[in-house]
Amino acid sequence: MTLHKDNSGEEVGVSINANDPSEKETTPVLSQPNRSTTTDGVTRTPNAHLPVITPVFSKEVSEETMNRFKEAQRLMPELIDELKKDVRSDETELVLDVVVTPSPGSVFNFSRECFVYHEAEHPNLKNKINWLVENGFLENRTTGNLPIYRIKAGFAKLLRTTN
Repeated sequence: MTLHKDNSGEEVGVSINANDPSEKETTPVLSQPNRSTTTDGVTRTPNAHLPVITPVFSKEVSEETMNRFKEAQRLMPELIDELKKDVRSDETELVLDVVVTPSPGSVFNFSRECFVYHEAEHPNLKNKINWLVENGFLENRTTGNLPIYRIKAGFAKLLRTTN
């Protein structure tokens, strides 16, 4: 294991030699004090050059996200209700893929469990799905001709917990 220091001698990280079996069990820890350091009248934040990791979602839903969710409920109540029903029926909470087909008789090949929505049953389904993508609720994972979308974690949480 190699300890890395910046120009002032402060620890900024470690690296592990993957070929050394004694180091494979080691977990690197970065030293990141929550204070600024003053040296010769210059104030700096230790490890400021390291990236800040933002959580994927927090326990609190932002007001902006909640307002967008309410707007989705207003614009497409039937689709949001069906998404809620489907997400809540999945006891594993792991099924997050959405496949869009033209009609219930459409045949497609997808290797994972998914929720299937049909354009014949939801007027303007493609526009609604695009709105959900543009507003950060779904991620477009389409490959080839089969439209596939992934429900983002925060949206799944809203679908599970809101009336």
